[in-house]
Amino acid sequence: MSRTLQDLRYAVRSFLKAPGFTAVAIIVLALGIGANSATFTAVKALLFRPVPAQGEGIVGIFRYERSKLDSYRAFAYPN
Repeated sequence: MSRTLQDLRYAVRSFLKAPGFTAVAIIVLALGIGANSATFTAVKALLFRPVPAQGEGIVGIFRYERSKLDSYRAFAYPN
């Protein structure tokens, strides 16, 4: 634990000696976190939204096999 506190004190001293670097590092981290949050929010809103059909709106699922000519198989949820 004392080693961690020593490292933390050294880091603070280093940041105080170079305030320009500290400001740039904080700004870059803030922009990176903000861009990551915005990207995740946009992807979540566009790709992970629920299917517009609710419950009874989903009627059936069809399966097609390329090996056979007329091979559509219907599947429907039981009533």
